[in-house]
Amino acid sequence: MDNSVHETNELQCNKIRQKKFLTYTYFFIYYEHVWCTNCSFKLICLYRDMGLDLFRHHIVLNTLVQTRTVEGLLMLIEKERQGDAVDRTLLKSLLRMLSDLQIYHEAFESKFLVATERLYAAEGQRLMQEHDVPEYLAHVDKRLNEENERLLHYLDPATKYESSVVLFFTVHKLF
Repeated sequence: MDNSVHETNELQCNKIRQKKFLTYTYFFIYYEHVWCTNCSFKLICLYRDMGLDLFRHHIVLNTLVQTRTVEGLLMLIEKERQGDAVDRTLLKSLLRMLSDLQIYHEAFESKFLVATERLYAAEGQRLMQEHDVPEYLAHVDKRLNEENERLLHYLDPATKYESSVVLFFTVHKLF
């Protein structure tokens, strides 16, 4: 099977999983709202949190699902960095899901920062050989703006500082 077909199928599966998760979430939010306003049993109001805990438990324990999800996210971000158009809404939704499940930092963020450092270190070395300093600095400024756009559109706000530090030190290591 062609790699792009496999990637497309995997993205479609992720969209289906996300829709199912949202459907369950909305059901439990509605149920929680109706039940809690009509009944004094507040333990019933924990269904949503219980569902999130179960979902988190199965994702965290299933390293294959977690690895494929994170690698798929990193692949999409890399494609965007190369200039390809990607579905930013999908990226934002999947990253928000990881954040809601409280596994964003441990499952995604460190791998994202390592991939960011690798990409810009390699690109920086190559561009330092090919361009003079003003052109290189213009390219660095362009890349910093692109990364800031990424941070604003779909990355967790806590990643902003760490990503900026990685970019700053990667650029300065080259000089």
